[in-house]
Amino acid sequence: MDDALARLPQVQAAYNAPAGNTPDFNALQILANVLSSGRSSRLYQHLVHDKQLAINVFSGVQERRGPSLFRVVAIPRPGVKMEDLEKSRVRRI
Repeated sequence: MDDALARLPQVQAAYNAPAGNTPDFNALQILANVLSSGRSSRLYQHLVHDKQLAINVFSGVQERRGPSLFRVVAIPRPGVKMEDLEKSRVRRI
């Protein structure tokens, strides 16, 4: 989606997630921390440090009573094509 008012581009992926306060939801919270919490996280190391495709990454799950979303967001480095960031795959997590 293009947004003429957005200051920075970003790539977002969203996945269906279970309701909050369930064992599966709690596991997704831990996964989000492993993937993108801090500079030593898996996504940060892969996309920001190693491949230098993004300036920042984020992942998280929304806590709701009903079904929710698990999101992964990456902001590309200046000069990096959105398509290149979208195509980047993490083979080992």
